[in-house]
Order: sequence, then structure tokens, then C-alpha cells
Amino acid sequence: ASGSEPAVGLSSGCSSGGPDRAISERLLCLSWSSLRNLVGYLTGHCGLRRHIYVMELMPDLFCGVCEKEEETHFHLMTDCVGCKEIRFRTFGWNRMVRLFPFMVIVRFVRIAVNLRLIRPGFVYLF
Repeated sequence: ASGSEPAVGLSSGCSSGGPDRAISERLLCLSWSSLRNLVGYLTGHCGLRRHIYVMELMPDLFCGVCEKEEETHFHLMTDCVGCKEIRFRTFGWNRMVRLFPFMVIVRFVRIAVNLRLIRPGFVYLF
């Protein structure tokens, strides 16, 4: 994994390439905390090991759950064997294969943070 994976779970559905008003409205309805966690998680700019490693604040970038691949949002939501149960509880099956509403992804992140599988956000590192 290179760390440059697509933002899993989101799609604007907008063929013009411009902003999608429906997505914008749904994002604006999220609490500040949920929005921060969602954006940070999906962009990889959060407490994921790959991001912290790139910033030279951690000695390795391997997943703290399975220790087999780089710890990225893409890895945790699609491949990490340690997150299998969370994916099943959140998405209804073991592997994420389609797009989900924002709140479902927020719930996945919240469960993973509560189980201490991932750190809650870059803000909490210092």
C-alpha cells in the first residue's frame, strides 16, 4: 500500500466535477467533532500511523492492529483483519464494497477510536 489510496466510502456523484450540494448539506449537519474525525480519517491527516510516520513522529508505519500493512484509512476500512468485526458491525459485512452514508463511516471511526484501534485525531497526539 502506497498511502495514496482513494477516499474510501465517499463519492460526489457529480459528473461536472463541481461541488455536490446534497453532500455539502449533509456534511454541514454533522457535529464539529464528527466532521473533523470524518475529514481527518478519510484524508489520512489524523492519528493514523502512516501520517505520523511521514511527519517523522513515529518509527514505523505498520498497522498497530494487524502489523501487516501500512496503517491507512483505506487499509482499516477494507483489508485489516483486526478490524473485521468492526466492519461487519458497521457495514453489515466483512469487506467494504460500496459507498456508505457519511454517518455510517463516522460510526466506523467512532467504534475504532473507542476500541483504541486508532488514535482519535492528530490534535490528541501532543
